[in-house]
Parts: sequence; structure tokens; C-alpha cells
Amino acid sequence: MLAERYILLNEIVVPFCGEFTDVVTQDLVLVEQHGVGDPKNVYPEEWALIASSVAKRQNEFASGRECARKALSKLGIHNFPVLRDHGRAPIWPEGVIGSITHTEKYCAVVVGYNHNISSVGIDAEIVGRIDKQLWPLLFTQSERDQLSCLTTSSQSLLATIFFSAKESYFKYQYPIAKQWVDFQDVTVRVEANSFSIHPNGQFNNDLTHGRYCYSLDTNIVKTIIVGIV
Repeated sequence: MLAERYILLNEIVVPFCGEFTDVVTQDLVLVEQHGVGDPKNVYPEEWALIASSVAKRQNEFASGRECARKALSKLGIHNFPVLRDHGRAPIWPEGVIGSITHTEKYCAVVVGYNHNISSVGIDAEIVGRIDKQLWPLLFTQSERDQLSCLTTSSQSLLATIFFSAKESYFKYQYPIAKQWVDFQDVTVRVEANSFSIHPNGQFNNDLTHGRYCYSLDTNIVKTIIVGIV
């Protein structure tokens, strides 16, 4: 049985994203699940997307779609298969924005109507999964300089925040800009329970003005970006 948590984001302070009241609005709903999804609960149209994938990927996908179904139901939307576009981004119902993240035995979905929110990106990563050998590919020189000054444990945490923040930003900007963003295209700056995104070089757009937050839940870093219309 999956442990579930349903929360209106405007009511939450911890543990999801620290000072969350400064980040979200009442237009958003969050569903989190801890556990392993059951592929039997996936709609046939959704299953076709991952039928040939390995079991681990199928279980994670199932968790995400279960979360999506429950989140959409909070908006009064039922029996809607969440498919994906050519860029592999989820296709939400007309007038709805949303984002999905899943990692080992954890997933979360945030959805809302687009009346007051332009886009949303959410991500979760397990601390310690970012190998130091990947730093030159994932992080800018500025980010690597920050990491090099830290202890090993602090490096592991900050590297995870950097990575998760970029993943959230990619998800956040894609529905609006339809741009592919490389890890080196943006620099993340981290503060207490918050972060900001700064475009580098030729990559630039007007999408860095959202509200940003991160939190640490046991060994999982969670990040979210909400764009307000």
C-alpha cells in the first residue's frame, strides 16, 4: 500500500519546500506518494508509452501516473490519461499546467489551472547520486567553484540541489519556450530554502522570474518553480 499525502500548496510550510507560502498560490494541488507504483493501475494509452521499458522504469512511471490521476481528481478531472508530447513532456488537460517527478520509491505531481500560473516545474533527487566525475558536464565553472570549497558531505548535498534545480527549471520553461536547455546553459545560486536561475551566454529568455524553493526530506532533495501570471 502506498503512503499518500494530499496538500493544497498554499497551506504548506514544511516539509516540502520550506517557506512555501512565498512560493505558491491556492491554484496548485500537490500529491506525493512513497512506495512503488502498480503498472496495472496505468491507463492502456499510458502503458503503451513504456510497455517495452524495464520493470524499474515501468514502476516509476506507474507511480507518477497514479499521482497525476489523484492530483487531477482534486481539480475535478477524472479518467484522463496523461500522455506525452514529442519532447517527452506530459500532456495535461486543456487549461491545466502540471509537472511530474519520480525517483526510487517516491513520486510527486503538482497541477493547477493556468488562470494565474504560467507554468510549474517539480523535481526530486536522492542525495549522493551525482558522481563527481559528472560535474564538468552538469555544472558551470561558478557552480564547481562553490562545490570545491565544501566538505564531501556538503558537496553531495549541494550538487544534488544544483542538479534538481536545473531539472525543475527545464520542466518549468519547456511548456512555454519549447526550448531544449543544456545543463551548462544556466547557473543555480542557492540560498536558505530558495534558489535562483541565471541564464548563461547565448541562452536567454524571460522565464527566470518565477518563485523558487527547495527542501530536504530525509535523503531526497525536492525543488519547485512556480511561474505567476
